[in-house]
Amino acid sequence: MMMENDEPRDFLSELPTDVLVSILENVDLLDAVRAGILSRRWRRLTSQLPRLVLRMEDFLPTDVDEHRYYDDGGGGVRSDDGRPRDALSDASDAMLQAAAALLASRLAEAPACTVAMRFLLRHNYMSLGRLLDGVVAGGKVRAVELSVSTTCSLYESGKAPETYRAMAGLGRRFMTTLFDGCPAAFGGLTRLALEDMYLRRPDDLSDILSTCTKLEVLSLLVSGVSSRKQPWTVRHAQLTDVSISFCSFYGVDLAWLPKLERFSYKQWDDFIDKQRREPLSFGHVPRLKTLILSNTLLLGHRALRLSQILANTAVSDLRLNFRGQDLDDVEERFLPTKKTNVLWEVPAGFKHYTLARLTILGFYDTGSEGIVHFLRSLVQAAVHLEEMHVREKAHCDECDVTEIGPPSFPRTDQDKDALRERISGGRSTAFKIYIQPCTLSNGH
Repeated sequence: MMMENDEPRDFLSELPTDVLVSILENVDLLDAVRAGILSRRWRRLTSQLPRLVLRMEDFLPTDVDEHRYYDDGGGGVRSDDGRPRDALSDASDAMLQAAAALLASRLAEAPACTVAMRFLLRHNYMSLGRLLDGVVAGGKVRAVELSVSTTCSLYESGKAPETYRAMAGLGRRFMTTLFDGCPAAFGGLTRLALEDMYLRRPDDLSDILSTCTKLEVLSLLVSGVSSRKQPWTVRHAQLTDVSISFCSFYGVDLAWLPKLERFSYKQWDDFIDKQRREPLSFGHVPRLKTLILSNTLLLGHRALRLSQILANTAVSDLRLNFRGQDLDDVEERFLPTKKTNVLWEVPAGFKHYTLARLTILGFYDTGSEGIVHFLRSLVQAAVHLEEMHVREKAHCDECDVTEIGPPSFPRTDQDKDALRERISGGRSTAFKIYIQPCTLSNGH
């Protein structure tokens, strides 16, 4: 529509402020800031955003990969190509400048916001931590979502011993500088993600949980503790979601988590099996509904006892995978007792009364009745099961399961019906069985 002077009418700017703010909430923060060039009114909108998301990678040039750098854990940083200037440091400085400006521009009458920040444990990490500490203590920020990572990678060929030492050094750096130096920031945490670092002992994690009384979501990736003398006993009043992936623990005991609703445990250490310990135990977890267990690396260890895992829970969604490769699809594992003769079993008489949805990913029909007998026993134990999803996984040429021959999966309607009948034992069932082949290309 044109105005009387033939100039286009700006309908967008005529929208109420709260509507414009909700629009900016759905774009990246940098794009929201760039929108400020439109007018003075738009420049003021970022100061009213209820959630600020600042990630160091958003400030990196497109041709720079943070994983090209390596931090030795003792303060020294080098880039693989030996470049004298550190692009990661430049990005961290730019993020610090942006964060300080955005938080300083917030109007006095604006409600306290949430700040979600992701940075590396290097260069100016303490400046970022102190900034968060100050705005939480000053009341400008009501909640913090923090993701702290490092440039270490255990997957670099030939660097394992050096990397383990570096990750332990970075764990000490995290505890003695960032954690100890920013009590207000950690006191306001609602989400915490730690990646690529080792803490000294399980008590360090317990200290973190004791300080972070508002914490609701905890994620640990390629982390853990250097000491393997005792399991990590988890107690927290507010945690609802815990995810542990590729971490080193002597075992995890979910002792008291009254609000926990989702727990994911992927790729635990084979040290647990060698000590004949259960990798996981449950105490008071009355709200736990979703349990995800996945371990594709440890074939040939002793069986994981499902009855002990589920005995004290009200889990309704169980996802299992121990034979597939893709950890984005999470399921459950029951460890085989032999590499070439997989033995699946559910204890006789075991019953579970809340399990409603079961997912098995990485199903390989080798012609043996072992896995089918396991599935049949499992659905008999799940008294109120509503859905069972059996999903194929791409065959892994690198794992020992190739010894039992190439996997097969029912693809025709006739073969799917035959598998359903084998699982049900030829009897009608009250639950539905979904058989889902994958369509992955070569190379997974």
